[in-house]
Amino acid sequence: MLSRSEMASRLDVFAVLSFAANSVLGSLGCGRTRLDGHAAAPAQSADSGIARDARSGLDATLDDVLVRDAPREFMATADAESDFDGTAVNDDSGLNNMCSANAPVTPPDSPVYGTFAGPNVDVLVCDGGVFSYLFVPTGSTSPYIELFHEDLAAAHSARFSIRQPQNVASVDFSALLGVSATTPGTYTSVQTCGSIVLCLNFPIPAGLDCSTDAGLDCPPGCTLEGPFSGPTCVPVQPSTCYVAQGSSDCVSGTQTPMGSWQLTLNSIILFSKATGYVTHGSLTATMVGDQDATDAFSLSLEF
Repeated sequence: MLSRSEMASRLDVFAVLSFAANSVLGSLGCGRTRLDGHAAAPAQSADSGIARDARSGLDATLDDVLVRDAPREFMATADAESDFDGTAVNDDSGLNNMCSANAPVTPPDSPVYGTFAGPNVDVLVCDGGVFSYLFVPTGSTSPYIELFHEDLAAAHSARFSIRQPQNVASVDFSALLGVSATTPGTYTSVQTCGSIVLCLNFPIPAGLDCSTDAGLDCPPGCTLEGPFSGPTCVPVQPSTCYVAQGSSDCVSGTQTPMGSWQLTLNSIILFSKATGYVTHGSLTATMVGDQDATDAFSLSLEF
């Protein structure tokens, strides 16, 4: 079972590698920017705020994940490789007929579709609600990273079709998986580094009142945030998170193995040495609850 600090640590790793990828693409002027058009916030010092829990850590991570700023047709850049033919879109068979984000595909991204299925979880990943590609990371123990990220430019209802549990307000999903070579192959959580994190977020309970501070003790459902000199109690969005991970986080830290995953890359096509590789394949995983390992479901994605 992951503690809050361990979950926050996993999410910090996502932020580091996502920021590295975002920096490369941004420096090339590839049109990939944060959705709000602002630079990522600098890391807080010990004096600037109270440590955030895993939920707010994931919010910050996803805010830094690559998003496209406007729909546009594919156009090869000057450094694009000749072996990329522009066919990054999935075919019209299988699960992607169930729902679609109708999102533009900007290589090296490939659209992802599939399911999260178990006793307590039944969610469709709509075609193009999530994207995936392979890139060369900075500061990683793995020579390549397969990154799965939501299309934050698409409406949330177009990214996921949530059938269970009831009353889910939103879904957050990210995966960073270590890959050793740019040739087709299969990678598992036992062999290489990486983590998959899914959080199901629920509405803040009606009537929750965090306005009455009692020293450093917040009412149930609230947490301290703000400057060290004057933190205040704010509502915590209820969430249930699941994880699948090996023993390494792809940076330098170790982590407790939980669940399992298998990534199969059937094709890897160099789009640009600077931006990354277009990939096609599949990802399967057994995702377990970060607070209850008996609460599990199966992840099955194709891209």
